[in-house]
Amino acid sequence: ILFPWVSSGANVNTMKNRYSDNLHFVQFDINSTALTQIVTAVNEAGLTGFANHLNSADTDFLNGKYDVINMFIDNKIQFVQTDCGDKISDKKKEKGLR
Repeated sequence: ILFPWVSSGANVNTMKNRYSDNLHFVQFDINSTALTQIVTAVNEAGLTGFANHLNSADTDFLNGKYDVINMFIDNKIQFVQTDCGDKISDKKKEKGLR
């Protein structure tokens, strides 16, 4: 399974063109200054995006600070790596998501 790191919308397009039908997933930094551009390119390419919600993001979440998980939800990022998945699932359900 190909799972390249991308850092810009142009990079998403390069990977999609390079790997064509063999590429389904890409990973990126949720804190990237190019997040909107990356997510737009991922969606336009028909790919699934992935980012981490670990360490300080998980700690903040557990302390009631939801800024980072809201970035995932607002940007419709499908894959989230976290150590508190049950609690994040509950938060997503609160927002009407699965």
